[in-house]
Amino acid sequence: MGDSDTFPDDYADYWSLVQQIHSGVRSDAITLRKRKDKSETGKHVTYTRAQLATKLAASHGAAREMARSNATFAGVDITKSDIETALGTPSSYASAADWLAWAGVHEGSWYDTYKKKIHEDDATWYRPDTESSSEFSSDTLHQDVHFRKDETFLREGWNESNPDAAFVWGWDPKDWDPTDHGYGKGYVGTHVGYPFSKGEASCIVWITPQVAFVEVIRPHPDLPRRLRTSATPKGWDWGYGQWSVKLRDGMLTPSCGR
Repeated sequence: MGDSDTFPDDYADYWSLVQQIHSGVRSDAITLRKRKDKSETGKHVTYTRAQLATKLAASHGAAREMARSNATFAGVDITKSDIETALGTPSSYASAADWLAWAGVHEGSWYDTYKKKIHEDDATWYRPDTESSSEFSSDTLHQDVHFRKDETFLREGWNESNPDAAFVWGWDPKDWDPTDHGYGKGYVGTHVGYPFSKGEASCIVWITPQVAFVEVIRPHPDLPRRLRTSATPKGWDWGYGQWSVKLRDGMLTPSCGR
């Protein structure tokens, strides 16, 4: 893999990408990038909210060759209606408790259905902090996320939300440099999310300029941990992820980690 994506030189450029993604959701025309050699209709494909919801719900529940389905692993069934409602009547996270539902040490794997490989994909999602905001009148919640492999720090991401927003947003640069492929900085790492709940589970539909994910986290029914899953649209060959999420002493303090 090449270098990871880098944050745009100007925060305004990052925020413009966020607004572009949200505009696509709001206008019911969500454009994503397929792998060039896998697309029958060209490099970019545009979906309605209903079309994307259908694909994500199918992927969450799909039988898998390398692991159990995400629905079985997490013990949560996600429907097209759940996702379409989250996209059509969007909201944000307003309290620290919303992000604390995702906080902890995430240990698990990403199953690459394109290359038929399994990748270790561990991270720590920290306790959120409150920060002042230039985009909204209310303070913003900021959650640091540190990615690791074999206990080695790889990169840093984050999630943010604001009670005055109609979405959550974040940064996860991944190991792919868009400037090597004709795209600008932030094309991979910029995430815009649409949260919803399903029973005791917290869920987010994340959309990037490249791809969309549906992520779920819920308490384990028998153990002091949570179970998290992520899936990309059915038929896209990006893959899916499954993690066990634990709380450890000192791991919810933002200053810890590296």
